[in-house]
Amino acid sequence: MVNRAYYSIFYTALALLITVEVEPSKHSGVLSKFDELFVKRGEFPKEMSRIIHRAFDMRQAGDYQKSITLTREQAAEALDSARQFLKTVEDKISGK
Repeated sequence: MVNRAYYSIFYTALALLITVEVEPSKHSGVLSKFDELFVKRGEFPKEMSRIIHRAFDMRQAGDYQKSITLTREQAAEALDSARQFLKTVEDKISGK
């Protein structure tokens, strides 16, 4: 579930980058370019950077560190963060 939440955030950020003709080839590139082009320029609040980086870290841990088991609370946090990220982007796009 955590990786699904992450990918919803990741593909939303990637879609935003594509609108400005930037298509990073790696996940880390999407995160850094999102920060550079949208957060540091004030298009989105700093909280958006925190959300995408936290989701990335949780997805990495859940998918690649087999000794780590993510909790229900962490999964719920990831889902809530994904909802917040998508809502913020949707509001920005629709002019709210």
